[in-house]
Amino acid sequence: QMRLPDPRRQAEAERLLRRSVRLRPQAAAGYFLLASQAWEHGRFAEATELYRFASCLDDREEQFADAYFRAARATDAVPEALRLFQQ
Repeated sequence: QMRLPDPRRQAEAERLLRRSVRLRPQAAAGYFLLASQAWEHGRFAEATELYRFASCLDDREEQFADAYFRAARATDAVPEALRLFQQ
């Protein structure tokens, strides 16, 4: 997370986040951080899916649900997001 703001260390940050997700697939924060990085790099569909994973893994964290809904709205995936939240 500390490497994310440094443009020179973006590749390293993404590699470490992906490793973190592999080692702790149930930890929502890793998906959320990966999604944020993907969004910043214009990979909107990937980011939306990662935000969805984070939201599902920790449904009590409002920040994750809000990020997923905002991404879904930006990528025209609102009906899917609403179905998920209704379930």
